[in-house]
Amino acid sequence: MIFNDIMSAKGGSAWGGKKYWVIFKNKLQASFAYRVNFFASFIAEGLSLVIIVYLWLSIYHQGGKIGNYTLGGLILYFIISKFINLTVRSYDAARYVGEIIRLGDFNNYLLKPLSFFGHTVAYFSAVITYNLIIFSILFSPLLFFGKIEFTIVNLFYFFISLIIAFFLNFLFYYAVGISSFFFGYIAGLNFMMWGINSFFSGNLIPIDLFPKYLVTINNFLPFKYMVFVPISIITNKYTENEIFLNLFFGLSWVLILVIFTNVLYKKGIKKYEAYSS
Repeated sequence: MIFNDIMSAKGGSAWGGKKYWVIFKNKLQASFAYRVNFFASFIAEGLSLVIIVYLWLSIYHQGGKIGNYTLGGLILYFIISKFINLTVRSYDAARYVGEIIRLGDFNNYLLKPLSFFGHTVAYFSAVITYNLIIFSILFSPLLFFGKIEFTIVNLFYFFISLIIAFFLNFLFYYAVGISSFFFGYIAGLNFMMWGINSFFSGNLIPIDLFPKYLVTINNFLPFKYMVFVPISIITNKYTENEIFLNLFFGLSWVLILVIFTNVLYKKGIKKYEAYSS
């Protein structure tokens, strides 16, 4: 019921039609067609990873350990963090949604039997699928750097945590994009929310290196389930009970963001229609 509310704009249709598969397929084909963009972004992200590794190498020259992390453990953390950042994070969703609303293209979703939410999910699902295919191939050899003891069960939990991370990231930035109904141009807001997300998700620094009060605050926020929890699962830092607990709370946050996005979308539609009429 809640998903139907989100995915059915006024005059739109619920998720499930072939049109969304067409959107997904076309975007996926386009992603593979523009390989130059991929290699450029991969080189840029690779350089940023090298800089991070060099930074931590310099820091570790002052001692053998930071918190519970050895040098190899911390480098492995940032390799997996970079992988998650390049695959399931949906920062561009805010800009994509915001531009559609700000430039008036949103009228198409009021006049045609096409769900705005469904279209956006299909579009970014294709982006994520492409990124997972490409970067899984490229990053997999790097994981042996940390000599992780993989099991089928461990990989399964990691995959589930990535799905949760994708929906949390997508809904978070989708909500930022929807705020264009109220604020118009949202580039500054999007950048600010990206900074907050990057810090509290553990993308910039492992959460367990935070001061205790920040760790406590972060336990009441959805961000750690976007990066830190998947990394902790694949690096065997959680017991099975802790994995179940974190997956449960991650799914709970997905539901909370679904409800929040639903309310924000409905209020935005009313404002948009009042402005357009």
